[in-house]
Amino acid sequence: MSSILILFETKHRKSLLECLEKYLDNRKLNGISKEQYLLLCKAQNIEPNPELIPVDFSDFPDIVHIAFEIYNQLEDRFQFVNMEKPAVFIGKEKSILKFLFDDIYLIHSQYEKKLILEILNIIDKHAVKTAIDKLKQKRNMR
Repeated sequence: MSSILILFETKHRKSLLECLEKYLDNRKLNGISKEQYLLLCKAQNIEPNPELIPVDFSDFPDIVHIAFEIYNQLEDRFQFVNMEKPAVFIGKEKSILKFLFDDIYLIHSQYEKKLILEILNIIDKHAVKTAIDKLKQKRNMR
């Protein structure tokens, strides 16, 4: 692979993962959707700022959609602190990834596998953080 292609893929990968982080953060905060933002701009008769347009799931390439499908097929893992406290979500069990990559989704490219794994880890990190935040909120309400 040429150094120019590697540079492009590295930059594109970084941009994709940053957009995914923004999307998940916005979703967690129940932020404004792309459609809502565009309607708001239209109602105020202002030109939408491309930098401010929220990322929509449909904006992502197929590999992100596949990663979400795979993520939803993975088994949840929980940790019990003690019998008096509820179990805490600690992420997804990833031991079946090779089977899902090779036999179900037919993903054989190492580059794609690595990118999907990075995407899965970002999704998982956000899901764990959301679960912990909800648990803390629940405890503070008592």
